[in-house]
Amino acid sequence: MRKLILIGLLMFFAVYSSPTAFASDVNVDPNVETVSSGPFLWKSDGTGVRFRVITVLSEVYLEAFVQKIEYGEEGCCAKITKTYKIEVEKSEGFDVSNVEWLGFDSFTFKTEATVYVINKLDAKYEVVKQAVKKR
Repeated sequence: MRKLILIGLLMFFAVYSSPTAFASDVNVDPNVETVSSGPFLWKSDGTGVRFRVITVLSEVYLEAFVQKIEYGEEGCCAKITKTYKIEVEKSEGFDVSNVEWLGFDSFTFKTEATVYVINKLDAKYEVVKQAVKKR
C-alpha cells in the first residue's frame, strides 16, 4: 500500500511541478523598450487590423519600428504581417510616449528637432518631417 501511495505522490508532483510557459512568456524580444498601439480597424467579416510602434534597444541607440498586426475572427490569432523601420536621426532621440495616433494607419511623434507625421501605413507609407519651432 505504501508503494502505491508513494508512486501516486511521485506522479502528482511530476505532473504539477513542471514549468508552465504562459502566453506572455512566449516570443518576447528582450530588447523591446516601449510599445504604443493604435486603434483597431474592424472589418465586416469580423477580422481586424491594428498598427503599433515599438522601440528596440540596438547597441546603444533606440530604433523605432511600426508593426502591422492582423486579427482573425473575434480578435483571435493575432499575427504580425508587416514591419517597417522608421528612420530617425540617432542624435535626435525617440520616445514612444510622444506618439499621437491620428487614425488607425497614421500617427505623429516629436523628437528634439523634428515633428514626424507618418501616414498610410497599410500602403507604402509616407513620412512628413517638419522642424520643431523653438520657443
